Amino acid sequence: LGVLWAVKETKAIALAFPFFVVSMVGLRWSLKFIFDEKELDYVSIILQRYNTLLRSKICPDKLTTSQWIEIIKTAHNDGLPSTSTMMFGHVENMSHVAHHLLKLNNLQLETNGITEFVPLPFVADEAPIYRKGLARPGPTFKESILVHSVARILFNGKINNIQGSWVKMGLPGLKFLLTAGIND
Repeated sequence: LGVLWAVKETKAIALAFPFFVVSMVGLRWSLKFIFDEKELDYVSIILQRYNTLLRSKICPDKLTTSQWIEIIKTAHNDGLPSTSTMMFGHVENMSHVAHHLLKLNNLQLETNGITEFVPLPFVADEAPIYRKGLARPGPTFKESILVHSVARILFNGKINNIQGSWVKMGLPGLKFLLTAGIND
């Protein structure tokens, strides 16, 4: 994840970011041959605790990630499909985004119940977390393009619909996103 952050921060190679995220899936799969499940679980627990702390800053009154995943798994197993959204560009960094996308990918591999994915760029206007100085003003246009593109690559053949939000991106942004992976 640190490598992803470094890639994102290095402007000259930032366009390679989508390929690094996809590579992470292969890396995680190949790590199963090097480490046993207990060792891999330890790394996952550390990442979950870190992301739980982040989530508690963003939305302390909402479900935890584990609770959300359990509810969605139950719904999918009962035949109820769902959509999935992810707001980004506030307090997280790209390693958090990558971790989130990989969690969704694993959920979809297990349940096949997500019908579409909607990345939502954070809009700071009037947002309490931004007004308190706890969040940045939203993602850059490049970050928004990268997140949508990575989603298309990572979810290829698993989640067919990657949606762009015209409310968040505006019509010119949406037109550009149509060339970068969205289809709705």
